[in-house]
Amino acid sequence: MMCDFIPALEEEKIFELYEKIKKYIEGIENKQLKSLLELFFNDPEFVDNYLHSPSAITHHHNYVGGNLQHAVGVTRLCLNISEMYLDIDKDLVVCGAILHDIGKLKEYAFSASISKTDEGNFIGHIVIGDIWIKEKINKLRNDGKEFDKELENKLSHLILSHHGKYEFGSPRLPTITEACVLHYADLMDSHIKNFIQKIEEAKKTTEDKWVFLFDPDEGKKRSFFLGENV
Repeated sequence: MMCDFIPALEEEKIFELYEKIKKYIEGIENKQLKSLLELFFNDPEFVDNYLHSPSAITHHHNYVGGNLQHAVGVTRLCLNISEMYLDIDKDLVVCGAILHDIGKLKEYAFSASISKTDEGNFIGHIVIGDIWIKEKINKLRNDGKEFDKELENKLSHLILSHHGKYEFGSPRLPTITEACVLHYADLMDSHIKNFIQKIEEAKKTTEDKWVFLFDPDEGKKRSFFLGENV
């Protein structure tokens, strides 16, 4: 899966991040959610794709291993929030965090560059991920394992609402606390990483302390501080 033409995390870093994902899965107490995650992660092809997929073309984490790094960041934030607010279903929100962007494994292709697949353009990663999860849940049931329908609906809701707004491509708006947690964790990790990448890229092209860069939230360029060039 590694590519010589687009940026990539070192394999050692990817392995380190994957170890964190495995620990997050081990920490889940809900047997049904753990069985679902194990069904995904016991598949070597899925794991290879999960470890090396980019998270975007030009936005945050747009490099090999970026989606894994994003998943770890979102899961860590969800865990921290769950510790602050004790009524949150931690297992549900962690499972949602680990799986929220798996649709990107089918949305993006990469070789000389990162591009969208036909499936990605026609359907998009949110719906792709939801369909994929439902397929795995049905497989569990066909294998004689229980998976509660309400739990399935809640997990599906987390996936379908994690972009938070219709204008951000979210088919549903968050209606339960766990969906709210996942949305804001996803938003925070993606926006902060995008901000950092913007600064890092600008430092490669100028020695100035201040630079004008496009801010998607403002819809125009504004000044960013790069600091002293050392």
